[in-house]
Amino acid sequence: MANISHRTAKYGRINAVFTPIEFRKNGYASALVAELCVILEKEKLVPMLYADISNPASNKVYQNIGFLKSGKITEIEFLE
Repeated sequence: MANISHRTAKYGRINAVFTPIEFRKNGYASALVAELCVILEKEKLVPMLYADISNPASNKVYQNIGFLKSGKITEIEFLE
């Protein structure tokens, strides 16, 4: 599963990339994300996605597809 969640004038954001455990390491997510990139590039948009730094497997997959690490995002949660 994967989704193009948002488009701007320049970027298309890919998110919700998920493969059930029993189907991992078969290249399904790589193929799907790569195909979403093709769709975005045909629309003249730059594909982007956020990857969880604590998941080296997904980061390796994205880098193999051609994504470049370009920064870190900090998540802040406010509690009541």
